[in-house]
Amino acid sequence: MSRSIVGGLVAGPTGAVLGAFSGNKSYDAVSKMAVVLYFNNNYSKQLNYISTETKIDSMYYRDEQEKMQRFCVRLDKILVENENNEPTTLSTPTNSADELRKLKSLLDDGILTEEEFAAKKKQILGI
Repeated sequence: MSRSIVGGLVAGPTGAVLGAFSGNKSYDAVSKMAVVLYFNNNYSKQLNYISTETKIDSMYYRDEQEKMQRFCVRLDKILVENENNEPTTLSTPTNSADELRKLKSLLDDGILTEEEFAAKKKQILGI
């Protein structure tokens, strides 16, 4: 018999969902062990540890389970450390230029003050 893994723990600002075993039944083997991360922008990433039927008393199963648990612990620490920080994005020149154009438009429309525009511009350019 095999046992499925389903989302069980919602953690942190990225909205990551960590896999957890389902049900209260006991099984001799699993056919899949994975961590699925769901992000706010409807993007998800699945990290597979086991994808074929594997006996739960095997060394391979224990090793993969330990790897998955270490990953989840590290991820949890990262999420806790960044919980109060503003999310950061990787900027590319095109991304920065587009963002500056949008800000300039907001300044021209009177939505942003000159001071707000200047502060945000410095932030985008990393000055």
